[in-house]
Order: sequence, then C-alpha cells, then structure tokens
Amino acid sequence: MGQGSSVGTSPGERKEENRGNNGEKSSEREGDPKNGQSNKKQPHKYEAILAEADSQIHPKTIDELWTLLYSGVFLSTRKKRYWVDEKSRGNCFILFARDLKIVWGEDGRYWRWIRLAETSHSKIEIAELLNVCWFEVRGKIDASWFSPGIDYIVAFIVKLGEEAFGWEAQDVTLSLTCANKMEKTHTQNLEEKERGKWMEIHVGAFHHGVEEKGDIEFSMMHTQDSRWKSGLFIKGVVIRPRKGSIKGGYPHDYKNIIAGATTPLRCTSVEELYACLYSGLLLDNKKKKYWFDEESGGNCFFLFARDLWIVWGEDQRYWRWVHHQESSYPNIEVAELREVCWLEINGKMETSHLTPDTDYTVSFTVKLREGAHGWGSKPVTLCLKYPGGTEKKHTQNMEELEREKWMHLTVGEFHVHKGTKGELSFSLMEIEGRQWKGRLIIQGVQIAPKRLKRENP
Repeated sequence: MGQGSSVGTSPGERKEENRGNNGEKSSEREGDPKNGQSNKKQPHKYEAILAEADSQIHPKTIDELWTLLYSGVFLSTRKKRYWVDEKSRGNCFILFARDLKIVWGEDGRYWRWIRLAETSHSKIEIAELLNVCWFEVRGKIDASWFSPGIDYIVAFIVKLGEEAFGWEAQDVTLSLTCANKMEKTHTQNLEEKERGKWMEIHVGAFHHGVEEKGDIEFSMMHTQDSRWKSGLFIKGVVIRPRKGSIKGGYPHDYKNIIAGATTPLRCTSVEELYACLYSGLLLDNKKKKYWFDEESGGNCFFLFARDLWIVWGEDQRYWRWVHHQESSYPNIEVAELREVCWLEINGKMETSHLTPDTDYTVSFTVKLREGAHGWGSKPVTLCLKYPGGTEKKHTQNMEELEREKWMHLTVGEFHVHKGTKGELSFSLMEIEGRQWKGRLIIQGVQIAPKRLKRENP
C-alpha cells in the first residue's frame, strides 16, 4: 500500500517562520500564493484516505494536491477510487465490484470477472452475472471519510446486456443504512431500464454531519423470486455529492406525469421518489420515458417512435416496425423507413409537464443505415411550433450524416415560463423533392433541459 504524505513543509518546519537577511518575515510562508501555494483548506481526512493509495503521493503544494485529487487516485489495489468534487470540494468514492460482497461471486458457474479500462492507463474488474436465482450484492465504507455538511448520493453503476432476462417478475430491492443506523429501502424495476449502457441505479441519499462515525452500508437484492436471471454487469457503487438540491420538494407536475407509468411507483418518501426518477420510468404503455435531471432540476422526456405520427407509418410497403437490438431499448419498437417520397413525422408534448424557468432543447434521434438513398436532392425541414402558433424552422442535409450511428437532429430550443400551457409540436419533413428515399430509422424525440447531455440510444 502507498502512504499519503503531508503537503508542503513538515510539522516541525511549520513552527519556524522564514526570515530574510534583514530578519523580517519572508512572504514565503505556507498558504502564500507567491510561494506557489494558495489559501485553500486541505481536503477532509485526505491523509488517512491516501494511506490506502496504490502509489505514493508526494505533492509539493496544496494546489498540486487539489489538482491530483480532482483527477482521482486508486485505493486498495484498484478496488476503490477517490477524488474530490471541484464544485462542492467534497470527497467522492467509487467502490468497484471487487470491493463488494457478491453472493456466489467467485463461482464461475454464476459470475464472470472481466477487465475494463477505467482510465486510459488503468483497468479494473467488473462482474458479469451469468445466471443466478439468488441475487445479492452488498458493500460498505467508512463514514468518517466523507466531507461534513454535504448531501451525498449512493448509486450502483450497472449495465443490462441486450439479452438480459429474468428481471421482469420482481423489482430489485435497494437499501441504504447510514452511520446513525437509519435504514432506507425502496424498489426499482430493472426490466424497464435501457440496455447496453452504463447507468446509475440510485440507492438513496444522506446528509453527512460533523464527526459521524461508523459505516455507510448499501445493498441491491432480488431474492424473493426463484426465477433465474442473467445479463447484469456491475461496475461498482459511487458515493458523491448531490449535484442539485431538492429542497424538500417534488418535481414539477410529477403526480400527473407518473399517473401514466407503465409500472406503478411504490415510494414512501421524497428521497425514494427521486431515487426512482433519476434513472427514469416508462409511461403510456412504453411510448414515453420520463426522468428527472439531477443537475438542472428539470423534467426530461423521450417520446419513442410509437408516440409520434408518421405518415404511411402503418403501411408495411413504406415503413416497418422492428425491435432494434442496437437500440438502448431492444424491447421497444423503432420505425424503419423502407422507402417513401413523402416523409412526414409529427409529435407533440404538453408544456405543463415541463419545468418552469428552464431552457429546453428538442431533438430527433435517428440513424441512417448503410445503403440509405434519396437524401441528396433536398434537405429535411425541422420545425418547432410553440403554444400560440409561433414557429421556428431550419433544414438539415441528411446526406452528410454518418451511416450506422445514432444521431441527434436538433429541432429547436425554447424557454418554459411559469404558467406556460398548451401543446408544443415538432416535425421532421421532406415533401417537396418527391424523390424516393429510404433506410432511415426513427427511435424518437428527446425533450430535455438545454445543458443536459443527450441520451445515447
């Protein structure tokens, strides 16, 4: 194990003041910017944490230490990673799968361990579930390592493979036990989650007070149903400062929104509700996805192709509906264009579901297949129409798009004011060239806060 070290001078050296030749105090004291150091405080408990670092840490100044910890350090032979969040200055950790207790995890009949690149220069091991009927994963971490006065989020980092099965019969149970022994439990439906993409499954949140001792414990379990389940990859558990504040409130218009949930939510507290909504839920018989963006504090929606109006969409001569295995939702249909000369796709969204005082972006998620043709003569027109009738239009040359890659075509941006009501409508059209065109896949339309990274199907 590497050993952490003090920053700058040793304790003995700090007792003496540097003086110039004339006996006056020198400006080269600890914390003086002229000496290459700043007046920043040292990270909470950093020496105790870095005592478990995989390599020795010898920063010369406090600024060098902060720079190092912003990028992160491996601990406990790459079983953990420690870094400091730049915004909150709070300690953050990932406990990788090797630091968790996975029932049957060392039995090759049920689990497999795979090496994965965590950074450009290092790899970690992740756990792949092959087949179990008793699914149980637990972990814990010393509570004293967390920065006082900060609200933390605990989340499993997992991925469902495209052929994952056995998760539909029962929700997984997620449990968080804080240092004060208060336990929080809720359930999540993994069957509805995206496939082939790393995601955070939130366990819960806690506020870390001053001088709290003991362990933070967490678990994810699926043990009540004897059905065999497979296809889940576990990277680890992240414990980090909450990106935004929920201030004891609820997401805007959440009751009306979740009334259409495909699987009813069973939440007994505001924290359980947010834990479910961060990863999202399906609405309207799997025609929409709704989730809450932690950082912007805004409601987000993805309207799948079945929620759009596609001219000739039900005529199999022109369009076909398929379950696309390269989509993040292989069980939800996408629309694949065979060939049309009149391309018209329309959608709409009730603006009262969107979060007030928030800037939103609307974008189509599409893919051009190899062999796509007919897109060179005329660009498509993307149109956004606001409640009240104002429109914004622009064109997009589809011929320039890369083939076999999901692309996001921005329709437009808009601001949601308090009290905004009425339908927002959007479209993608090419009806003037009358040239036959084909091999386009429509997954859907995303409506999300402007600063939010677009969902990659």
